[in-house]
Amino acid sequence: MFAALLPLPPPFASLLPRWRMMPAVAAMLALITLSARPIPAVAQEDSQALNDLFERRVRPVLVNRCAGCHGSRRQEGGLRLDSRAALLRGGDSGPALQPGKPDESLMIQAVRHQSGLEMPPDGRLTASEIDGLAEWIRGGAIWPGTAVLAEVPAASESAVVQPVAPDSGQLADTLQIWLRADSLQLEDNASVAIWPDQSRHGRDVSATRGIRSGGIGQPGMWVRSSRLLGRPAVRFSPATGLASSPGNPVAIHGDAPLTILLVLNLQQFSDQPSHATVFSVGNPAHAGDPGRPLAALVEIDQPNSFSLDFAGGWGHDATAGAGSFQPFFNRPILIAITKAPGPMRQTTEIRVNGEPLKPANAAMLAGSDLVPDIQHRSDLGVFLGRALDFCGSIQGDVGEVLLYNTCLQEPQLRGVEAWLGEKYGLWIRASENLAPPAQYTAAERAHWAWQPITTPPLPAVSREAWVRTPVDHFVLSALD
Repeated sequence: MFAALLPLPPPFASLLPRWRMMPAVAAMLALITLSARPIPAVAQEDSQALNDLFERRVRPVLVNRCAGCHGSRRQEGGLRLDSRAALLRGGDSGPALQPGKPDESLMIQAVRHQSGLEMPPDGRLTASEIDGLAEWIRGGAIWPGTAVLAEVPAASESAVVQPVAPDSGQLADTLQIWLRADSLQLEDNASVAIWPDQSRHGRDVSATRGIRSGGIGQPGMWVRSSRLLGRPAVRFSPATGLASSPGNPVAIHGDAPLTILLVLNLQQFSDQPSHATVFSVGNPAHAGDPGRPLAALVEIDQPNSFSLDFAGGWGHDATAGAGSFQPFFNRPILIAITKAPGPMRQTTEIRVNGEPLKPANAAMLAGSDLVPDIQHRSDLGVFLGRALDFCGSIQGDVGEVLLYNTCLQEPQLRGVEAWLGEKYGLWIRASENLAPPAQYTAAERAHWAWQPITTPPLPAVSREAWVRTPVDHFVLSALD
């Protein structure tokens, strides 16, 4: 076997029968051979597996079930759960976790309802969620993106974007609808006839065919691991169209301020409509040209080389310019649109992944300077996709839809963008920090996994002429 693996000269090969009589040496050779494997590749695989575990089974639980009481805005019991450093520091009861020891970690005791602890307060985690947290802690509680190998300067507070939950604090008072794909409790690839609203206003959206007057929209499909970097999503086909009830309209009328946020990954398809309806509030299809915008419609305009528009109907739009959406097909993105009272294009901002989007070399969006007068339809409320015959289809995965009846100011908007970006693994506004750099103790930085790789000297041998590979040094040294 060894003669087949190593290019040995005849004198060396003659020793093979002797090795068969020396099991200890053979075992040592096997150990040396295994230890000579490239350690970095193994470490990289393990690191990737731990990162995947965190992103799929830990981060969603921390964001959806813990951040409301133990995040950047509220720290009940003095405890924050939005960074590894905060978990290690803990709260009034002590450190929340002990890396490598899930059973001894207060976090696991709390979610297991042990030692008099019961968290979260709004209902017990599932067995799978608890097992995921325990497995994460058992593997060292790795928090991707925070490891540092040397001292880093503390980031200034002004440069740090703290994630803000979409329904926290005053945001909850202005949140009009919140569709979250991860709120659905369905089997993978199950039909989504109704997508419940999480804003507490009861504005669930449902397939319009047979439900709404003139409705032709089919249900979507719930996908557990979607094109949104593996997160849950509602998958739209060209036939999918969802809408809320016209009897429960959002509190947005006339020249009202608003903010729309969408997390999605859309694809082009055959028979692409001229104007694809991503999300709409109001009435973009008035019987005749009303002479002013009557809607707040996020659309993709094919005749304008797939521009991303904030449309009011009848061409009374604010647009990011020809071809502005083309680079974002087949990519997971976060669209944020804010609108303050006033002329359409002058008071609207469109941004993708935190970066403003507008025509090249322009100071603002192109399009209409008319003032909107948002009016609601009598046949349906807010809608997505091909809800009615005049709506243009979309195809792709939608993970999150949020609508506020206020124009979120920069700190609030950036905070919600950061929260969604963290949840979906999107890098929001790459020019800024999303969180303070992690700080580590000297003992943590001394861990063997963080030490630079070294090349130790090979054992000296008496038969240098026999050496063909570095492994031969170890074998010949043992035989000597």
